[in-house]
Amino acid sequence: MGMSSTTMNVPEDIDDRENFAHAELICYLPPDWELPLTLGGPIDASNWPLEMLRSLANYVIHTGAWLAEGHGIPSLTNQSQPGACFAENTKLSHVILLDPVGEDPNFSPVAIEGTSVHFYLVVPITAAEAAWKREVGIANSIYYIVGSKAEGGDNVAVDYVIDS
Repeated sequence: MGMSSTTMNVPEDIDDRENFAHAELICYLPPDWELPLTLGGPIDASNWPLEMLRSLANYVIHTGAWLAEGHGIPSLTNQSQPGACFAENTKLSHVILLDPVGEDPNFSPVAIEGTSVHFYLVVPITAAEAAWKREVGIANSIYYIVGSKAEGGDNVAVDYVIDS
């Protein structure tokens, strides 16, 4: 069972709560990324993105916590040190969830057996970038760089300028 089988505890003040109660996570990797043959064991240079996804999904499955677009979360791959770098070869230690860029607009949400499931792009960021996002907000930090799909936004979302 994936993360979308868990009903997240969406706050009462969110409109259309049931529409945002289920989610799945994705991340983009370079085409030449060497994926591990199996998961588990020590986290290393090849498996940390997959362990990053798995730790976020396990967090939701075990706590019912609500994750959605714009949320920033410290690394959960090391339970004794939340916010530790994902692996020794990277300074990335936090994530931000965004709408999937480069995907067809109908990609998310999708209905799975009558349940609306949103897909969120997990973007690893550094502790400094996470602190900046907390200080100035998503619109003035991450969306300032990559743009937003929101109507009337000042910046064009990055997926509108990428040639596929």
